[in-house]
Amino acid sequence: MIPHELCGMTAAEFRALSIRARLAIVSACFLGWRYSMSVPRVPFRAGSIPRSMVEPAASVTNCSTLTAAVLMACYPEAPWTLREYGDLQVYADRLPSMPNAPILAIERAGIGSRVDAPAANAVHLVQGWRKMGPTAADFRGHAVIVATDAEPGRLRILEATSKRMNLGPRWRESTLDDFRREFPAALYFGALGAG
Repeated sequence: MIPHELCGMTAAEFRALSIRARLAIVSACFLGWRYSMSVPRVPFRAGSIPRSMVEPAASVTNCSTLTAAVLMACYPEAPWTLREYGDLQVYADRLPSMPNAPILAIERAGIGSRVDAPAANAVHLVQGWRKMGPTAADFRGHAVIVATDAEPGRLRILEATSKRMNLGPRWRESTLDDFRREFPAALYFGALGAG
């Protein structure tokens, strides 16, 4: 099943919701999941996610698998391809030349655009880098979805992380300044459209 079906909604009813409401529904599908780099999975099929990734009983995912699944489920009408899926995952062949590959993917899919910083009252895909280097093996990063409100600099972050006792997917609060300190090498922002 796909997220809107789990809630008893039609695709049209789901698409009529705000992006924040769709995010809440889709991210709830990951409640209780854990973090794993070696065997990440998703609980539903959406967009161009390979069937081999769909395994609800696995209950493990990682940051880029979570963000790819959430975005593809929130924007089911976007023209997702395996290229966008690979860019959202930041496959090794995208590095070091395309550290902003996830942002390019949402632009091509027509669901977002590059911005220099998160805007107030908006939702963003963010690719952050703690470390960047001359080869893909030198990169250490994190993909998240960030929602902002009217208060400048306050962030609400959806992420899958191994930090804090391997909690897996979760929402957390931060500030833009703290977020920038977490990712000193680079931050790439993509403002998401309403859909």
